[in-house]
Amino acid sequence: MPSESAIRALIDADPNDPFGWYALGIEFRRLARFSEAREAFHTSLNHDENQPYAWFQIAQILDEEGLNPDALTAARNGLSRANAMGDPKASGELAGLVDQLESGN
Repeated sequence: MPSESAIRALIDADPNDPFGWYALGIEFRRLARFSEAREAFHTSLNHDENQPYAWFQIAQILDEEGLNPDALTAARNGLSRANAMGDPKASGELAGLVDQLESGN
């Protein structure tokens, strides 16, 4: 994974590119900077709302923070996007996450 500074250089070059923001979210999550990670994923979604994996990441972070109802909402948002896009891989992964969150595991 590129360093935070390398990712920020991508964002500086094109602040509207959702990939850079998504990558920054992944890096922040890796560093356990969860609030900043969620913010980066949401910024990514502001630039391209059709990113089910950004919703997946947000849902996992919220669950790790003990915010199950919010995590479930995020996972359902991602599942809805994945289904609308016809992305069976993302749909399957998000459906599994929804099931996991609904069961409380």
